[in-house]
Amino acid sequence: MMESDYRKKTADLAAQRRELERRQSEFENARAQAEAQLEELAKEVLIKAQESGVPKSAQEDEVLRELRANPIANALYTKIESLTAKVNELDSLNRSLRDNLKQRDQNALVSQHQRVLAYLKQNDPELDTDALVRFARENYVPRLDLAYRLYTEDKRMKRTVDEAVAKAKKEAMDEAKRLAVQPTIPLRRAVATPPKDAPKTFDEAIEVAMKDPEVIGPLVGAGT
Repeated sequence: MMESDYRKKTADLAAQRRELERRQSEFENARAQAEAQLEELAKEVLIKAQESGVPKSAQEDEVLRELRANPIANALYTKIESLTAKVNELDSLNRSLRDNLKQRDQNALVSQHQRVLAYLKQNDPELDTDALVRFARENYVPRLDLAYRLYTEDKRMKRTVDEAVAKAKKEAMDEAKRLAVQPTIPLRRAVATPPKDAPKTFDEAIEVAMKDPEVIGPLVGAGT
């Protein structure tokens, strides 16, 4: 049954129940009025019996005898019996409707839970649905979607941590691979380039040295 049809049927049953309760209340009020009238008649008969000197032990029987002979009392008796039968009949119908509504609510709740479980199972194939239902009952969680979040909290936390660790490892491996394939150029010592006027032969070097005061000076000083 579609949800809209279910709601309409449930609303109709609820309306019928309210109508039965209204009628039952009317019959109960009418019965109460009839009983009150009969009680007033009984009081009048009792007062007459007392005033007539009827012994106390016989007063109850006298009241009953007088009421049976009283047409108004008989009519009230009949009315009370009829109203009582109607009240009982409506009460039975009311209980039947109440049970019907309760059963419909239970069926709707079961159907809703089944849909939620199917959805959760579709998104989490490893889910133990029986264990989830037990968890919800034991922890008084009325909604299975909320129970699922509580039930799988540790699992979801572990999955989040595992995903973060796996991501970090992958990034580290990618960086290591990148460095491994990148060519490494060794550093070379820089070689000084001689000036353009530097001597090109050994003899030229001696000649330049003999003219350099810093070179020849110490040699001359050593000879003297």
